[in-house]
Amino acid sequence: MNARMHRLAAWLVLACLPGLFVGCPTPGHRPVAQPAPPPPAVPPPAPAPVPGARELDEAMTALRFGDRALAVSRLEAVVAMGSAAPSRGEALLTLGVLSALPDSPSRDIERARVLLQQSLAAGGPAASAQATRLILALLTQEEDLNRSIADLRTQIEASHTETEETKTLLAQRETELRRIKEILLGKTPGS
Repeated sequence: MNARMHRLAAWLVLACLPGLFVGCPTPGHRPVAQPAPPPPAVPPPAPAPVPGARELDEAMTALRFGDRALAVSRLEAVVAMGSAAPSRGEALLTLGVLSALPDSPSRDIERARVLLQQSLAAGGPAASAQATRLILALLTQEEDLNRSIADLRTQIEASHTETEETKTLLAQRETELRRIKEILLGKTPGS
């Protein structure tokens, strides 16, 4: 009887464990409700576009393909957005460089200088600020060299004029000396 009691007790324990056998009636047991499946995942809304990012990308693409005019127009669109465009400083720097390029048909040193100074004021990475200061220094050096070249050209022109005047004066003196020599030798001038 002891073995029979153990089997019966084991059967009751196993049969009445909650959740072990579905629908097993146990005293004081309530069926556990299955949790509802989670709602389908809704992707988060796309972040709002960053003002000027698309225009800056288009400008850089245009530069890679050699279309400076398109690049300038896209960069100017970014600059026109003002402080709302986080990439405004980069656009100012790029416009400044494009305005300063020696091979650019629309080269404008004064505009380049203004754009580069605005780029510094807009802030940005330290490397960009350092590059901007270097470009500004190079533009100043170029202007100084151009002034020196202009001064040298003026001096060369003055020297050419002086040389021509000296040649004329020497020709006159030579003619006078010939006349004096002819007079001293007793010859009549021109014979």
